[in-house]
Amino acid sequence: MPYEPAPEPAPEAAPGPALPSPLARTFAERLRAARVYRGWSPIELALRLETSVYDIVQAELAQCMPHVDGLVRIAQMLHVSTDYMLGLDVNPDPRDYPKAPSRR
Repeated sequence: MPYEPAPEPAPEAAPGPALPSPLARTFAERLRAARVYRGWSPIELALRLETSVYDIVQAELAQCMPHVDGLVRIAQMLHVSTDYMLGLDVNPDPRDYPKAPSRR
């Protein structure tokens, strides 16, 4: 699963090691929480996603973010929504979303 580095902070940031973006931190926290909730180790999640343990650990440390296709695979594997993983929704279960009205 291809990963890309987490976005860099704004150029005004003090020199030194780059800090993870708020998006990367939120993703990292929710990835770890969803993995732990399922009772999986980083190794188990990596095997299920067919990626390296290094990628999982780096994502949980907010050092990298998956590409869109990777984000979708992670969310599906953990049975959460992509919006939840990105911090756009507080509800992790997409089945709890209100149903769209049917067209008649």
